[in-house]
Amino acid sequence: MAIITSELETLLSTATVACQASFQESGFRQRNLRFYFELFREWASWDRSAPRAELQTTQFTRFLNELVREGHAKCVTRAPRSPYLLTRLGLIELLTRISQRNEAEPHHTFLFAFYFLRAYRDRLIRLVTREGSDFPTALQIELEALLDYRSLLSTKIKSLQKSIRKIKAGIENAESSSALSQNLFHRGIALEEIVREVEQKFPYEFHAEKPLHELIAEIPEEAKQWELETGNALRAKLLWKPALSVEQEFLRQLQQIEASLPQGANISSR
Repeated sequence: MAIITSELETLLSTATVACQASFQESGFRQRNLRFYFELFREWASWDRSAPRAELQTTQFTRFLNELVREGHAKCVTRAPRSPYLLTRLGLIELLTRISQRNEAEPHHTFLFAFYFLRAYRDRLIRLVTREGSDFPTALQIELEALLDYRSLLSTKIKSLQKSIRKIKAGIENAESSSALSQNLFHRGIALEEIVREVEQKFPYEFHAEKPLHELIAEIPEEAKQWELETGNALRAKLLWKPALSVEQEFLRQLQQIEASLPQGANISSR
């Protein structure tokens, strides 16, 4: 089954691991998986009025059947609606999906994945060690890396800092190109020369696909000067500066969380 979004994959993977933890003896059923999926979806959501990520019954079925086919889960009985149990391989696979984050994912999705690994780390270790008679060093090292929520947070912080630098650069370029255009128009420079000057000094993000002079040539005549003089500065003010403030505040929150994290022992030293 192909999971469309990072949010859906995170919710489904964490819900399946939670089912394994809750029904280790008897196995879990599709209705249990749906319940934890919906519970975690509620926890993870920032906007309670927004449309929720949804999965249909057939999608849950396909997901569970795929886990069985790949050896990540097994049916407890031969009955048509048998309960399921994850194998150790399946637990590792789902923890991998939870710990491997996408830079472009929504902040609330990252926070829920981080919360899950941070809050349930010790229980996840016990869950994995229980599924098998031995616990080789190679598996200990792999599990240690998967449950390293500190590293996960550090990587996210670095990614966010990079994003903030890009937004700042975009704001600076937009404001500077607007100021340059205003100055050149005030001096009576021809539109074509202004476009050439702005294009050379402040190439926009889609320059390789469509250079600025081609873009300006396509828009209505009465909008050309406005786009160069006003449009860029207005986009910086109304779109990118608010986005910058949101990202900076989120970065501050993550840095506070990072500073509050306890020092933990390695799995092998437990």
